[in-house]
Amino acid sequence: MEIKEIQITNFKGISSLELFPKKINIIVGRNNTGKTSILEAIYHTIEANFQEISQEYEPHLSNIINIEAKDSKVLLKMGSENRYLTLIKPEIKEVISEFKKDVIERLQTFTGNKPNKDVWDKALEILDKLLTEERTLSAIQNGAVIADAAGKRKILFSYTTTLFKQIEPFIEYLNKEIFDERTGHAIIRNILRHPLPHRIREDQQRRKKAILIKQLILSDRDILFSGISSDKSKLNEIQKYLQERKILTNLERFDFDTLLFKEDKREYEIPYDFIGDGLKALIGLIAQLSVEHKIILIEEPESRMHPGYMKELVRQIIDISKTHSAQFFITTHSADILDIITTDKLEPPYQEYLDKELNIVKMDILDRVIVSQELDQKQAKMELEELLLDLRGI
Repeated sequence: MEIKEIQITNFKGISSLELFPKKINIIVGRNNTGKTSILEAIYHTIEANFQEISQEYEPHLSNIINIEAKDSKVLLKMGSENRYLTLIKPEIKEVISEFKKDVIERLQTFTGNKPNKDVWDKALEILDKLLTEERTLSAIQNGAVIADAAGKRKILFSYTTTLFKQIEPFIEYLNKEIFDERTGHAIIRNILRHPLPHRIREDQQRRKKAILIKQLILSDRDILFSGISSDKSKLNEIQKYLQERKILTNLERFDFDTLLFKEDKREYEIPYDFIGDGLKALIGLIAQLSVEHKIILIEEPESRMHPGYMKELVRQIIDISKTHSAQFFITTHSADILDIITTDKLEPPYQEYLDKELNIVKMDILDRVIVSQELDQKQAKMELEELLLDLRGI
């Protein structure tokens, strides 16, 4: 799985963009030039997970589509395995019945069989009446998008403040008859805005071809709920990496609680929390990846990282790309990373790989339109000073 061409139309701030990526794609540019939007467009097109799309952009789903357009399309050309994602602003007649189904499914999943039939019938009667009012329909329509990808099509709804205001009588009745009147309004809003538990479980069981990493350093919560702290094969993988690269001298055992060291026959432990953020970022990349991930998207990996670790991070990315035939898309504001990949600071095998597989995408805004320029390593060296000026925001 390798993306050969990317076409993005009306996705967020990008009105039209065409890219021809290689194995290692570094996206640079000033703020608000569409760097993160490229990562999101690629990820959601490959995964085609409407639940994730809804969760990520709630309550501003309709803003995924460029404000001046009625639809958005992303096309990834991958040989015989092309992928697309189309997002469309729906007509009013398309949303009424689907919105009602969405509301009922969310509330009944949460409440189970607690409310009796009379209560539900009355609640739906109130909702049906509200769905005849123009302001309610307009609020639903303005926050909804039709998502079409991988042979699937679904209307996604945004539960905005405006929409909650229009369906307030419905919420008020449920609050009175089913929920605690002191906290019910907040509970109902949370139910409607957050993903259903069974869909979260389904998402967690899906094997993903792509991964979007917005934070390399794993939080305590990430470690706890991902189950990675008890995954022996992953812990062994991290330990082997740290030992073979001689990143931690005398390391005997790694886990996310303590690290065991042995020096001159003397053993001692260091809490995982005591190691530096740069090292945690290197560990976080290994921890979050699996062999299924063929498209790896990383947002600003340099956060709180020493330049020495940045060089190791670049080596690590190249090794993963070569070993697993993985394709990387990385946004960065780091002059150090740009310097490492465009000069001769890496060993010959890494340098040779970048000579062939490095693509630098320079993002900019001209006349309020997002544009891009693609540079190979030789071209990037010639324009290095200008690229560095962009990174500094000058």
